[in-house]
Amino acid sequence: MIDLDGFKGINDHHGHPVGDAALVHFATTLRQHMRPSDAIARMGGDEFALVLPDCNARDAHRMLERLRHALIESPLSTPSGSLVLRFSTGIVDRHPDESLAKALARADAALLEAKRQDKARQRTCRPPRPEATRQ
Repeated sequence: MIDLDGFKGINDHHGHPVGDAALVHFATTLRQHMRPSDAIARMGGDEFALVLPDCNARDAHRMLERLRHALIESPLSTPSGSLVLRFSTGIVDRHPDESLAKALARADAALLEAKRQDKARQRTCRPPRPEATRQ
């Protein structure tokens, strides 16, 4: 899960057209760092879910760090100047028996913990034990 940090402030300070441009800039930059097999979904507002098949948490961290650096190197141009987009993440390794819904819920919980700790953080949630994944 990925959540843009300070998105409400972008809308409040710069206006909704800049907020919309920030979402497009973020999604475009993210897509450039994803593989063809990866999937992205906007969950609402400024929150996105990524599904990265054949990718472990360490690989996900690396990809997201490349994204973080790309956003720093290519800030969004706004009428009032450049704006560097920052984000927080919740990363999980999905157990083979775990439903996608449960994995997303764990990723969302890890994201909330990352945002509580500090903005622009990554937090990884360990996979559950196999018996904990059954519904």
